[in-house]
Formats: sequence, C-alpha cells, structure tokens
Amino acid sequence: MNHTFRLSKPGTGRAYFGVSYTMAVEKPEEFSEQPESGVEELATNTEKIAQSARAQMEEIDRDFDSRLQDMGNKITSGRNRYEASKTKPANNSSGLDPESSRSLGTGLTVAYAIIGVPLFGWGVGMMIDHFTQNNTPGSMQWASVLALVGAVVGVTFAVIVAGRMNK
Repeated sequence: MNHTFRLSKPGTGRAYFGVSYTMAVEKPEEFSEQPESGVEELATNTEKIAQSARAQMEEIDRDFDSRLQDMGNKITSGRNRYEASKTKPANNSSGLDPESSRSLGTGLTVAYAIIGVPLFGWGVGMMIDHFTQNNTPGSMQWASVLALVGAVVGVTFAVIVAGRMNK
C-alpha cells in the first residue's frame, strides 16, 4: 500500500510539503490456517487469550508478591528503628529527654514564682510589722501590702517566663 501526500500553498500551485510512505500488511502465521468452522476458530482464539491472560496474571502475582515483601521489610525496619529510638538512654540523670527536662524546669519556675514571691513578700511584711510593733487596728499592715506586691511581681514573672518558653 503506497500513500503520498502533497500540500501546496494557496494560489501558487507549488508543493512545499510532501510525505510518502509504503505500508505492507502481512497476515501473521498463526492465523494463516483457516479452521473448518467458526466454532473451532472461536475456541482456538479463546484458548490463546486465556493462556495469555494466565501468563499476565502470573507475572502480576509475582510482582505483587515482591512488592508486598518489600513493604513488609520496610515496616520491619521502621519498627526496629522506632524501638531503637524509644530505648535510647537519656542524656541526663532524670531519665528525661532534653525537651521534656526544659519544659519541666519552666513549669516549676512558673509555679515557684506564683506561690513563692507573694509568700516571701508576706514574710518580709510580717517582719517589718513585728519590729515596728505595728499591731494597732486601722494602721497599714506591711504583710498584706507586700504580699499583694509579691503576687503582682510573681504573676508578671510567670507570664514572661511562659512567653519565652513558647518562642
């Protein structure tokens, strides 16, 4: 079979593009024999298709099994890495990792600031009241004033420390 294509520019009549190719079609040898009836031809073609499908299914099964085995190996190695990292000894004597130790230290600092500073202010105020013998009703009690100042300072310090931890 031979085809030739020629295109020309409009109005010029000249060809500027041409393609020519030859294509030969041959009958494959496997279909060159003509069976005696259409049923036999159908049975033969069906058997060939079934054999081809079985071969493809076996190839797909082998590929699936190899991929499944690879996935199982990856899962096992990931599990082993996880277990190894979980049992890694800590860097400090408390047995905690550095991030947990830092968080614990910050939390205790905030708690001591909120509780300790007002108690310290109250104690200093009690000492001032005791040494000045300020026991008269209606007079300024240094213990309550310094406890209130200590509470404000303690909460302010706790907010600053917590803000630094979140950065």
